[in-house]
Amino acid sequence: MATLLAQLAARKQLSHGAIAGLEPAALSGLLKRCLYAACLNCAQSGCNPPTTAAIDGALAKETT
Repeated sequence: MATLLAQLAARKQLSHGAIAGLEPAALSGLLKRCLYAACLNCAQSGCNPPTTAAIDGALAKETT
């Protein structure tokens, strides 16, 4: 949830209208990023949310 809120805030899309207006590709990319963040968090002991760099790194590995 934190990743979702952080990404929406960074894009200045925290309003209901902005979220409702997201294109399917943008929404898919956003949710994929949230999925990776959740996976990285669960891969460690305790609650250690991943950094932006860790999420970016995991996404980069997936596309190569």
